[in-house]
Amino acid sequence: MSHQILHRVTARMLWDDRFARAVFEAPAQALAGLDLDDEERAALAQLDPRALRVDPLRRRRTLQALCAELPVSVALVLNELGRVSSLDAYFQSAPFHQAMMARGSMFLAFTDYLRSLHLRCPQLPDVLRVEESLGVCRRELERPCLRITAAPTPRSPGWPGPRGWPRSPWTARPWAG
Repeated sequence: MSHQILHRVTARMLWDDRFARAVFEAPAQALAGLDLDDEERAALAQLDPRALRVDPLRRRRTLQALCAELPVSVALVLNELGRVSSLDAYFQSAPFHQAMMARGSMFLAFTDYLRSLHLRCPQLPDVLRVEESLGVCRRELERPCLRITAAPTPRSPGWPGPRGWPRSPWTARPWAG
C-alpha cells in the first residue's frame, strides 16, 4: 500500500538527513525501487525541509537509548573506532533503512549495523550476541499477553449463573426463620 510506503519513507527522511537531501534533489533516483507513483514522489520531494528538523535531538536521543541497551558492545566499538560519529552513521546504514521500510526493530537493526562494522575486537561478536539476547528477552516480557480473555459476566451467553456453581462448605447460608 502506497500510503504505508509514504509513511515509512517520511520516517526515514526524519532520521536520515542525507537520504532526505537525496529525495529533495533527485526523487526518482532516491526512491527507485519503491512502489510509488510520480505524484507521490513529487509530494515527498516538496515536503518542507524545516518540518524534518523540528526535533534536532531525535537522533541523539535514539542513539543514546540504543547504546544504553548495548553498553559493552558500544564500549568495544568506541574503543576500536574512537569516535561517536561511527555510531551515528547507523542512521544512514542499510540495516536502519531496511528496518524502517519493513517496520522492523531499530534495536535489532542497530545490532546488525554493529556486526556490519567487521571490527578486529575478538570479544565483540559474543558480547553483542549476549546483549542482543537480553534486549530481545526484555521486549518479550514487555509485550502484552494476548491470551488473556475476559471472565464471563452474568449477561454473557454460557454463564451458568449462581445455581450452576457448586456450593462450598464455607458459603454463607441465609437465616431460616
